[in-house]
Amino acid sequence: MGVKAFLDRGCDIIVAVGGKSAMDAARCIKQLCTEKAGRKQRSQEQTDTLIPFVAVPAAWEIKSA
Repeated sequence: MGVKAFLDRGCDIIVAVGGKSAMDAARCIKQLCTEKAGRKQRSQEQTDTLIPFVAVPAAWEIKSA
């Protein structure tokens, strides 16, 4: 779903906000999109397949009073 959304909407960057699961999912989406873009661009004689990736780790600490 994430790869299809990225490619269908013509996105330029992937931003992951959250914990380990969010970061892992975003990295997988980036890898799959890079591979798909690479195959498409090789057929067009282009080589730039880098997709910018921003990771914003979010952690909350709950303290009891």
